Amino acid sequence: MLWINFLHWYQPANSDYYKIKEAVELSYKRVIQALEDNPDIKFNINISGCLISRLVELKYFDLIEKINNLLERGQIELTGSAAYHALLPLVNKREVCDQIKENEEIIKKYFPKAKLKGFFLPEMAYSSEVAKIVKKLGYKWLILDEISYQGRKKIVPENVYIDKNSALKIIFRSRKFSNCYVPDEIEKILTSKIKNKNDDRVIISATDGELYGLRHNDNNGKLEKVLTNKLLKTSLISAYISKFKKIEEITIRKSNWESTEKELLAKQPFRLWSDKNNEIHTKLWKLVNLAVNIGEKNRDDINYNWFRWHLVRGLASCTFWWASANDFKHNFGPQAWNPDEIERGANELIRSIRSLENSTSYAEKIKSENIFVAIKKAVWSKHWSYHSRNKLKSNNKINRLLSESYVRNLFTKKILPLYPDFKKIERIKIIYHKDYIWQTTYHVVLEFKTFFIPKIGGKSKKNIKSLSFFCTAHSSEPRKNVYDNLSYLWEHGFSKGFLTIPKPLFYSKHFNASFYRGVKGDDLLTFIKNNEKKEVEKVVKKTAEWLAKLHKTPISDIISFNKRNSRIKTVVPGYNQVLKNVKDKYDDKYVKDLKKIYDYLIELEEDFFNLSSKRWLIHGDVHPENIIKMGRQKIAMIDFTDICPSDFARDLGSFIQQLEYKLIKFNYNRSYVRKIIDIFITTYCRSAKINYNIRLKERIKLYYCWTSFRTAVFWLLRYNPKPDRAEPLIADIKKKFKLK
Repeated sequence: MLWINFLHWYQPANSDYYKIKEAVELSYKRVIQALEDNPDIKFNINISGCLISRLVELKYFDLIEKINNLLERGQIELTGSAAYHALLPLVNKREVCDQIKENEEIIKKYFPKAKLKGFFLPEMAYSSEVAKIVKKLGYKWLILDEISYQGRKKIVPENVYIDKNSALKIIFRSRKFSNCYVPDEIEKILTSKIKNKNDDRVIISATDGELYGLRHNDNNGKLEKVLTNKLLKTSLISAYISKFKKIEEITIRKSNWESTEKELLAKQPFRLWSDKNNEIHTKLWKLVNLAVNIGEKNRDDINYNWFRWHLVRGLASCTFWWASANDFKHNFGPQAWNPDEIERGANELIRSIRSLENSTSYAEKIKSENIFVAIKKAVWSKHWSYHSRNKLKSNNKINRLLSESYVRNLFTKKILPLYPDFKKIERIKIIYHKDYIWQTTYHVVLEFKTFFIPKIGGKSKKNIKSLSFFCTAHSSEPRKNVYDNLSYLWEHGFSKGFLTIPKPLFYSKHFNASFYRGVKGDDLLTFIKNNEKKEVEKVVKKTAEWLAKLHKTPISDIISFNKRNSRIKTVVPGYNQVLKNVKDKYDDKYVKDLKKIYDYLIELEEDFFNLSSKRWLIHGDVHPENIIKMGRQKIAMIDFTDICPSDFARDLGSFIQQLEYKLIKFNYNRSYVRKIIDIFITTYCRSAKINYNIRLKERIKLYYCWTSFRTAVFWLLRYNPKPDRAEPLIADIKKKFKLK
């Protein structure tokens, strides 16, 4: 049996970083690992240019390197596409060409060995006009859904055809196999035909790459299992197409990979993105057309690049898809309704117009703002009138935590006993901070604002007390480590006094969820921004005391630490990867300096670790946004992702660098910066009962420079690199260590 598997990897350019990380960790890495483990298996993958850029920004250099290795081994074929996932039949020809060409540039930059013969139309949305452009730009073939074929004679799904309109070769995916978890079906076929070694059927599937892990749980490893079956063969599409010598010419109709016959008969081939009966779609396209027209008139504007930056993000198909309200449970997806995502796209569109500050008229500005306001009103009116009432329709178990009655019963059992002054929970308000719920999978962060009736004082409004409890839950990743880390620290002194952390409450194995009481207050960065110097000094002192308390906490084997995070030489993305990516991007311009600095920092740290076996429990990510002032004397630290055993000076050096960086950014003078740093060091040494000697000073300088180094690398390798921000940091490190 031959399986031709096409995977579409895409995340919006303006997507939250944690969504991209989730897709990478649960889906993309899994697929790549499966290919590495099975050298004879070949997959076809489309990686949108905007996703590649975000992978670089988030420093997934190891994933990029592995993809390059698989390209070299001939296990992967990449295709062209639109860089920002615009629905190409709905935008003008100039936009089609611009996005295709930019996509090519990004792929050639990061995957130089990729040969782009095939093309993936976002959402497989076909039109004859777009197909001709794709052909003109040098592409040879398209993959389309079988519904795209127009003709009386039935097509043979495994055959290759030629589009009469564009002369592009066409391969059709099977919708039956693409709307299921393909490994399940393949396993059934291979099992039923186990005795027939000559089974020559061809299965062509094309799905979102996130199906494998993120949208569908495959805890039994069906994917990995079928790939080891010797009866299974796979092929790259270009190689498969090349075997066909006589190819039939056919007609293709406007369509997409979710089209229905009803939609096509009604001449609405792109209803999910442009429905004449959808008020939000109509208003969105009105804003798009206005933005495009204004942009065309002002191509010489000094801010035109920023106009483009926002426009392409607003044109992404997601902006319109999330407004369709279509139910995708048949394809392991959610109901396509998300007011935040619609608003995110609309924000980009209005910002594109706002960017052209000096060249657009007042009338154009007001017209666009009026359309924007109308979109927001239509979105939220629809949401609160209908969709919010129907949120609990699916059978996903996490929806229980969206039911006030269920949560009230759960909290009455689990939380009420922890607060003996209260006799009853009156009501709970559920606030969604992350709300990603598919058919069976989920990733949520929920806040439960819980109103308690006290035992004494009655039920009057003035006596009712409200507390906020939080839940972090993921269908595929147990969140027990969050609960364990918080519990350990809570039991070792952070439940008392003025130096605290979020209070751990309980862990639910059923939901893979940790529950904790949140902390309320303002972070240190807020006080810095507002120029509240007295508050800055108070919080910095408390931060020093908090760190001294943490560093005195004994290290336990109970906590699951990220061991790679304990040393400079092993912190991800790693020495070799950082230098390789800087060289790929800038040739030799920065590599020599960065290598010299990196080597020196590693050497200094290793010298200390070789002299002392002592390790301290460190936070690992002490910066102004993770420090919360809760009251006059009380602060809390949050975000314990990087907690590990290491040198306590790392927390000190990192915090001093981040504190100094923010103070200078917000125009504090150098004498005040020195004063604040002196306050921090003096308070820490007094609280920790240690001397600020030359050895400690040098270790703090080491980690100060390590944090500066990481910041410099970030500016060099991010999606929109800013070498001018990195160069002063590199120069400062060299100066501090007298490196030439």
